[in-house]
Amino acid sequence: MAYVYSVVGGAALLHLDPRIDPDLPNAYQTVDEMFETLFLAFGDQDKRGTALDDFRRLYQNDKKFTDFWADFLRLATILKMSDIDQQDELRRRISNDLKPIVATIFEATSVHDLAKKCTMIDNRL
Repeated sequence: MAYVYSVVGGAALLHLDPRIDPDLPNAYQTVDEMFETLFLAFGDQDKRGTALDDFRRLYQNDKKFTDFWADFLRLATILKMSDIDQQDELRRRISNDLKPIVATIFEATSVHDLAKKCTMIDNRL
């Protein structure tokens, strides 16, 4: 608990400060209580909803495929999308330069396989 208290600052410290004194009746007993306070103050209370909003806005556009893929995979995982849905969404959200070439790929065995192929194609473009 002392370590967590020593590394926080700013607004986080303001949230922890009132309960850090062990002489107070509602003082922190565990580090998990401290983390809970910080999560309630700064954490995402609707992680799935936030991920869904972010996913709806996610398109490769002019980003490198690998940068886009990192965001895509993180959000698809939070949303617990099936592999086939991920493949469909990946094909929809890649750049217009990639779309015609990727449209000819029918033998992708998984979204990761499709992403590998997209990476190779993107590197050649």
